[in-house]
Formats: sequence, C-alpha cells, structure tokens
Amino acid sequence: MQDCAAQVVEGIRILAHILQPREILIGIEDNKPQAISMLRAVLADSHDISLRVIPTKYPSGGAKQLTYILTGKQVPHGGRSSDIGVLMQNVGTAYAVKRAVIDGEPITERVVTLTGEAIARPGNVWARLGTPVRHLLNDAGFCPPLRSNGDYGRPANGLYLAWAGCPGRKDYQLSVGSLCQ
Repeated sequence: MQDCAAQVVEGIRILAHILQPREILIGIEDNKPQAISMLRAVLADSHDISLRVIPTKYPSGGAKQLTYILTGKQVPHGGRSSDIGVLMQNVGTAYAVKRAVIDGEPITERVVTLTGEAIARPGNVWARLGTPVRHLLNDAGFCPPLRSNGDYGRPANGLYLAWAGCPGRKDYQLSVGSLCQ
C-alpha cells in the first residue's frame, strides 16, 4: 500500500463504478504508518472513500473480523460477508484490477509479503502465480531448512502450509517466524 497507494485507490474506484456500493471503507492496521500516510495523502480530496485505522490485534486481519470491525455487522457462521451485504476486497485485488483495466496487463503475478523471525530479508516481493513457496523462502534468506508447517496466508487467516513446494496462489502471504527453532 505504501508503494502503490494511488494505484490501489484507482482500482477501488473501478470496483466502485462496477458495484455501486453505498459506502467504501478501507481498513488498515495501525502498525503500518507509512501505508496509512500514503493512503491519507492519496485520499486527501476524496469524500467517497473512508480510511479507518484499526488496532493491530489478532485476528483483526481476517475477512470476517475486519467486516465486523469496520461495519459492526456480524458475518453468520459458515457464511460470507456478501450474505450481509458487504463485499470485501484486499489491496492486491484492487491493485490487480487497476493493472488489468487501465494498463491492460494480465494478472500473472502478485506482491507477496515475507515476514517472520526465520526470514533474513523480510519484505514484499513480486512473485508469479504458481511460484513454489520454497523459491520465495530461499530468496528471502529463510533458515533453517523447512522442517515444519508455516503459516500460509496472513497469520490471522490460520491457513497452514503443508509443503514448501506448493505453488503460490493469488491470495498468499507468508509468515514463517514460527519455523525457526
């Protein structure tokens, strides 16, 4: 978000044009001050998109939790946010929409966040869809060799990586701090 805030907002506006929502909210955790600053600058003259800074607290990053934090509406057990009239999109999707619609680029890659104590060089990297997670970990200086499961997806999502050779998906991020022993 801090590197591509304007493009993310442009993607949000494209989605808004298509979906015609009553309200547009961006939720961002308070441990991302640079991204918050960039989004505030991009949204300075905007009255149709509201930025909400939320506490960094597990599991606030999950879609159901974020829906509740931003709207006060509870997603039913076994349901989706769309069941209560809320459409949740992540930053990567908004950015990809902008790239596809405005730039005419096919969606073949995405930004992947590599974080955790076991990563020597944490950060965001561009990865082609289908890239084995092992390659991303090696490039980020992961050590020691993968011996156990890591978090696949955002840590708040609770999805687990069973095999480091599995291909990356459009919605993945990696937190592997728990792998270092």
